[in-house]
Amino acid sequence: MKEKIDSLLELYHQAAYESPMLTKFFFANLFKTILEASNFVLETKQVQLQQLLQVKKFSDIAPFLDNLLQKLTDRQEVINDDGNDYVREAKKYILNYYNQELNLEAIASTINISPKYLSDLFIREEGIGISKYLKQIRMEKAQDLLQNSTLRVGEISDQVGFSSHSYFIRNFRELFQMTPDAYRKMNRQVKK
Repeated sequence: MKEKIDSLLELYHQAAYESPMLTKFFFANLFKTILEASNFVLETKQVQLQQLLQVKKFSDIAPFLDNLLQKLTDRQEVINDDGNDYVREAKKYILNYYNQELNLEAIASTINISPKYLSDLFIREEGIGISKYLKQIRMEKAQDLLQNSTLRVGEISDQVGFSSHSYFIRNFRELFQMTPDAYRKMNRQVKK
């Protein structure tokens, strides 16, 4: 897909007869279509689409698509490991629905396996339980949102699947030894 997108970008760059607005609109639609076709949940989708539509130079379009393709590749590597099929399906389900209320029973029911058996398989394959894995995925998504969006901490908490904002903050602090606000502030200073 990367080769196709690179060649498409090159064709647009060489032709240079489309209006800048139409070009940005085309690539924003391509971005959105890739997300929808892959069932990939990207919390910052709206923010990134807005930023893509507001780029000043054609050369600023490629990084948006490269970033998306890298995230899709990373996700696919997690899903395609050589482990047990049930564990792979559970991980895939978690990656697609981490922002919803999930628990071992719901995941096991979805992939037609007993919760106890799935739990044992998951711990044997991954070295951690499903709840801890789910929490890690949610925290990774929260990190991304804190770095790349202006959403409030409560909104981020909701978007990554925590029903309680205080529980989200407590878990974030345990994992990163700082509050989400402090993490955001620190990362903004680093980017400057």
